[in-house]
Amino acid sequence: MKNIFIESMQGILKYDGSMDKNLFEFWFKSMFLNEVEENKVIVIDNASFHRKNRLYELCEYSDKNLKLVFLSLYSLELNLIEKFWA
Repeated sequence: MKNIFIESMQGILKYDGSMDKNLFEFWFKSMFLNEVEENKVIVIDNASFHRKNRLYELCEYSDKNLKLVFLSLYSLELNLIEKFWA
């Protein structure tokens, strides 16, 4: 059995107001994708501003062999931020 290592990184973007698809995709493309290493799996929740098709495109265009995995809907046990909001 292989060991699974979870790595984290941060691309910090300070903004005022609400997150929307344009702001998230700007961060994802110009900050996150520039820093993430090749051959990684990116796990992401289903927030309304996480447009699946667009994020798949951005990962593909990055030429870093990234795999994008979206959490199942209502998977509270897998989405740790839900414990913070609860």
